[in-house]
Amino acid sequence: MNWNSTTKFLLPTVLQTSEGKEYPINSLKSIGFVNAYVDDYGLIHSSFDWYKDTTKKFIYFLFNVEDKKDFTSQEEVIKKFSNWIDYYDLDDNKVMHVLEVPQKHIGDINKFLMGKFSEFSDNLKKKYTNSFTKGIVYKLETARQEMSRFYDFEIPAGAEYMSIPDMSKEVFRFEETDKK
Repeated sequence: MNWNSTTKFLLPTVLQTSEGKEYPINSLKSIGFVNAYVDDYGLIHSSFDWYKDTTKKFIYFLFNVEDKKDFTSQEEVIKKFSNWIDYYDLDDNKVMHVLEVPQKHIGDINKFLMGKFSEFSDNLKKKYTNSFTKGIVYKLETARQEMSRFYDFEIPAGAEYMSIPDMSKEVFRFEETDKK
């Protein structure tokens, strides 16, 4: 799966059930989770009141639904998230669910957009279980070496190990940018 940076780094900001438990990403993958996004520019002229509220941030979850019955039962779990806002159909097989980012993680979203991964809050950093994301946010030497090989140049000590996220991959329907 070729996940974008929103999926890799920001899911822990919103994946919490109404009981306060972390929701496992594998459960999402099993029902057609494709990627998460920091915005959907296709909603620019929508009538959704929540979209117009500029004081809030959202994470958009795209699903490719192949088995409607299985998805419907899992969808009920998603709708019970304490920060679940809405969903909308994109076509017969694609559904977008929207979760509000809790206030304590708004700063993390802003740091993400600036490529300041190592400046994420400790609250968010401690939620990472993947060695790649941990290496990036904690600036581990092994991650610096790995990313230096990936970029084919030496990343200086003290620098962020990843570049600023490419918004064409982090925003759904980015091509609508000129209309925003």
